[in-house]
Amino acid sequence: MTMRTMHDWPNAPLSMGRTWYVAQCHRAASDENPGTRARPFRTISKAASLADMGDTVIIGRGTYREEVPLPRHGHPYVPTSIITYQAAGNGPVCLKGSAVLKGPWRQAEEGVHATPLPESLWQAGAYNPFALGLDLESNQPVRPCEGTTWPATRGEMFVNDCPLQQVENMAALRATAGAFAVSADGRELRVHFPKRVQTAKALVEITARRKCWKPLFDRPVFIQTKGMVVKHAAEPGAFERARNCTIRRNPAAGIVVRKTFALPGNTDRTCSLMIGAPCYLDIREDRLVTLFVDDLVEGPPDCLKKKVALSDDGGQAWRAAPDGHPLAGRTGQYFLDESNNRLIRSWLQQPSERADLDGAYGRPQHEIRMEYSADGGKTWTPHEVVDRGSYYGHMMALKDGGLGWPYYERGPDKRLRCGFRIGRWRKDAMGVDWGPGTLIELDPAFGSGGLCEPAVCQFPDGRLFVIMRQNGQRRPAQNQPGFPSVKFIATSEDGGKNWSAPAPLMDDAGSYVYSPASFPDVIRSRKNGRVYVLLNMADHPLDDGCDPRTELYIAELDTARLCLKRSTVTVVEKRHAEHHHLVRFSNWARFEERRTGNLIVYMKMSMAESCPLRLGYDHNQYRYEIELPD
Repeated sequence: MTMRTMHDWPNAPLSMGRTWYVAQCHRAASDENPGTRARPFRTISKAASLADMGDTVIIGRGTYREEVPLPRHGHPYVPTSIITYQAAGNGPVCLKGSAVLKGPWRQAEEGVHATPLPESLWQAGAYNPFALGLDLESNQPVRPCEGTTWPATRGEMFVNDCPLQQVENMAALRATAGAFAVSADGRELRVHFPKRVQTAKALVEITARRKCWKPLFDRPVFIQTKGMVVKHAAEPGAFERARNCTIRRNPAAGIVVRKTFALPGNTDRTCSLMIGAPCYLDIREDRLVTLFVDDLVEGPPDCLKKKVALSDDGGQAWRAAPDGHPLAGRTGQYFLDESNNRLIRSWLQQPSERADLDGAYGRPQHEIRMEYSADGGKTWTPHEVVDRGSYYGHMMALKDGGLGWPYYERGPDKRLRCGFRIGRWRKDAMGVDWGPGTLIELDPAFGSGGLCEPAVCQFPDGRLFVIMRQNGQRRPAQNQPGFPSVKFIATSEDGGKNWSAPAPLMDDAGSYVYSPASFPDVIRSRKNGRVYVLLNMADHPLDDGCDPRTELYIAELDTARLCLKRSTVTVVEKRHAEHHHLVRFSNWARFEERRTGNLIVYMKMSMAESCPLRLGYDHNQYRYEIELPD
């Protein structure tokens, strides 16, 4: 006999509410039932109409195609009041905003099939995602339209549960297997089915509902979901997987941001699933490598399983490295120096004893280790210890053939300070000698905690530019200097040996660029040579330190005036009306895609550490392709 281990959780809050049961596959299921285990409801909507604060809804296996109304929810700071929607555990539970499309299909031309959209979408008062554009902040219809270019719509199509790519003309449709387009009059779908898919046997679904969860109130939603997959809505909210493609544009700057689904996840971990920025393995191939956390593994944070992931399509799809792959089992951050075709791996090695992160108690500090490969990671040099106790950012290649590596450390006064190490390849090109670097420190009068998390790029004229997080702001007051909630910048004209005094980032109108204490980034685009910063921004001074990080932007930097060009500020991600006010968009990983020159950012939509509720929010990781102008 198998014994079940029972766990006692001291001081755990008990559910004070009622339990409702939903089971569409139960032979006695009906919305006329009382919602008990023996006589469950058929729909989640029925249970939601009755559920009150503190209640739990247990949902049996099945696919539920509903737009579930939420008339009530819990209180954010009273955990026992949260309404919970939980899978029963007897099979997968999926709440979908899509409907099955059965055809009939006709062959419009070679390789392209067509079928009419349901007439119900065009009835008065009906929600029709296939008539609305992808700009979710506007409800302007894009169908019917004229001409041979058909703007993308909010409607999506899925074949065997895989999303198809929406294209905007017949030429692209003919050339792209696994794609669809909406006709100019909006009445017909035209589809180039994926290879090896039999049209008659495939499960074809189209977006049919605006949302899966439909709050009947206009404010953040405080429910939690457990064990469910919620997807396929046209305009998803905080508790639904985001749509396959969302587009944001800044026509004045020529910047387009495309958000697509990247990696699944089901935990409330606050940072990105990817540990380091993705990196190409070799200059002779387009294969990417990255390290990611296996987010489907339950357990305490210090026992997370880490895997190496590979991509052959510019980071659109990732797969775990197979057993026996030379990178399998190797954690860390990777950097390819393309001028020498040398792959560098660095990682933080904790000592056997508990690390002393500040060096204040005499315990061993962590080590920064590094090794090198000349064959795409098949073989490596013995590791070297290059530093202790510091934290490093993105490595970079310098114009003079050297390498640069920004870092930060805690000084004797316990304040954080930034540095920049300069590396020179040895004669055999199988190792780098790193110089100590010059430190960048903030006057204590202008910031209480110092500077950290530096990001560096090199201007076309050779100058180096660094943007840094302000760690602990000091608000100005009478007879007291200070800078409120800003990022600090500095430059070097001698290759990183010396740096200017840190100054606050301003815009081209002479105003502060307000930002919480969060990670910033900067890149010089290979595509157009311009410099762009990526950071959380706000329109007013902030008092909350690290929060809110509810809006992430990219903007061009004026390299002559060292200021932000306000006209180029473009939204990458922003808080949904249903999100908690402390949702965070930060701690991303990024790289430049070789074939297009676009900036690729991976980010997990995750809750802040101080948020009282995490369960049930969208914990998946998304890919943001930022198309920069030529």
